[in-house]
Formats: sequence, C-alpha cells, structure tokens
Amino acid sequence: MCMQEPKDFTEAQKKYHESRKEKIVPKGIPAEEAFWLPDHSKIHEILGKTNPFDEFGVEWRVEDLMQFLFPKRYREIQHKFATQLVEFMIANGGEINYMQLGDFVESTGVSKATLYNKIVPRLLDAGMIERHRKNPESEKGPYRLEMSQSFHNYLFKMAKEWRRMVSTARNRKNRP
Repeated sequence: MCMQEPKDFTEAQKKYHESRKEKIVPKGIPAEEAFWLPDHSKIHEILGKTNPFDEFGVEWRVEDLMQFLFPKRYREIQHKFATQLVEFMIANGGEINYMQLGDFVESTGVSKATLYNKIVPRLLDAGMIERHRKNPESEKGPYRLEMSQSFHNYLFKMAKEWRRMVSTARNRKNRP
C-alpha cells in the first residue's frame, strides 16, 4: 500500500504516514510460495484415480502434478498452460530455449504476462525447472529452461524424514 503524499501535508501528517507504512505486516503465506496440499483422503476425487497412492498403480500425468502448484479449482488458466508447457518441454527432451518458448506462446495463445510472470516463476521456485542464461552474470537476455530434479529431491527428503520420525516414534512406543 503506497500512498502518495499531497504537497500540502504538514510535517506531523508526513510523520504519521511514515509510521503507518512500517506497521503494515503481510498476513498469510504469499501465493507464489504456496503449495496446495488438499486433504489426503480427497486426492482420489481430485485426480480421478482409484488408488492414487499405490506406488505401482496408476501413473500420475503432468496435469495431475500441476494440480499441486496450479490447482484447477483456483487457477484454471495457469493450470492449463503450465500443463501444456511441461508437456512441451518433455516433447523437446526436457529442455527449451527462448525461441521455442516464443513458439509455445504463439501456438497456445497463452498470455505472455501469465507465462512469464506466473507460470515460469512458479515452476522455477518449486524446483521443477531451471533457467540457464547465456550470460550467467546478467539477469536479462536469452536463456533456456530445463526440467529439474530439485522438486523431487525436495519432496522426497521431506517425506523420507517424516517416515524416519514416525518409525522412531513407533519404535520408542514399543520399547518395554
């Protein structure tokens, strides 16, 4: 919330507005950092799979995984184009350059603002993709996007540690 000060503000009014700026504290988790984790008992309804947690059962598609970053229920357009982008990357060997990304924009009709300001940053932050610039020292210029294992490593480590904690707790409970 940025207020523009009229030129005829007194010094007391200016001090008051400055003091209010410092007290504004954001509440909640920023949307760009949120990971949608619905009730685990409803995953079969959300994904339309009979036993979604069976390791050797039905495979989850790109569309299914995108549900957790861009839930259809809340971000339908972003979900649609994020799914298409990841499928496009898979079809191109897991990597695309900025020219191919431009072709993707043209062929799908996705808004550049949605793609460059919402979808790509979210996939980067989650560790699903990495951006490699031709000039690594610069934050501008041509780049390529590459699918990344970071997302897997991040969630796998969390799940593995949780399993370890549960096993430790159960082991302590069963001691005489």
